[in-house]
Amino acid sequence: MLNHKRVKISLLVVLLTCGFIGYNAISGTDNPVVISDNVLTFAVGDVNSDTYPDIIVGVNDSPQTHNIRLFLNNKNGTFSDASSSLAMTVHPPEVPTVPHIIKLADINNDGLPDIIVVAHNKRNPHNAIFINQGNGIFYESDTIIDKAFSTTSALALTFQDIDNDNIDEIILSNPTGSVIFSNKGGYYALAPELVPPTISPEKPLTSIQVDLDNNGTLETLQVKDRHLTVTEQAAEPKGSKTSLSLNSATVSALANPNGPTFSISAVASDGTLTDTLKADVNDIVYVQLRGQPADY
Repeated sequence: MLNHKRVKISLLVVLLTCGFIGYNAISGTDNPVVISDNVLTFAVGDVNSDTYPDIIVGVNDSPQTHNIRLFLNNKNGTFSDASSSLAMTVHPPEVPTVPHIIKLADINNDGLPDIIVVAHNKRNPHNAIFINQGNGIFYESDTIIDKAFSTTSALALTFQDIDNDNIDEIILSNPTGSVIFSNKGGYYALAPELVPPTISPEKPLTSIQVDLDNNGTLETLQVKDRHLTVTEQAAEPKGSKTSLSLNSATVSALANPNGPTFSISAVASDGTLTDTLKADVNDIVYVQLRGQPADY
């Protein structure tokens, strides 16, 4: 005879419906969300060690920060403009960089991602490295690398260990060749003696899929018409299921297209429907499980 046990599933129905709540529904804005205007390129990475991806944007209207903007993830589907934390200390605003490539890398080996910006304007290129201070501030530095770095126009930025010392070199490449900077005791010096690898030109990053709110669903970051937008994946249509496993049974929630009521059912591993009931959002659900009772 099958065992019967009435089990309280300590889970709010609203959690069962998370598949229906998209990125932009959380932020309360339209889909897509515009993060920034006048965008040339961007990069994504966790710059403040909170496990949520942040966005670094290259633009053409912010010379006071070398045309770089920093947007920190608020962990709720929104971003805060933290560009004021980029401390430009080297080049005057009248000759800012025009970002072609932005990458994150730990330049000074302190475990924190630094921001590297590379330009391709041939007349007056200005590349920049912003060192992560670990307190929310990024200081532009030209004391960590040879000054040739800041004035080398480049179509590619590569990190590769060429001299086999387990430390990557920084390589700037353009159609006329490559310039290599090798780490010598924490300082990246010009290394003309090293033979550069074959490197293809890079296009500015204009589209990527990334889980911005750590919910297991990818959002699309895309530059279109100079706007950087976030687009959530299409939500599942109403009436579709979301479910979780509970020992030998699966508990499912079926959305009601006409309102906030949900049908809750438990299906045993053999496909037998054990119980069905109606529930509203925030209800605590009880189901009758037939078969092996819960371990607790």
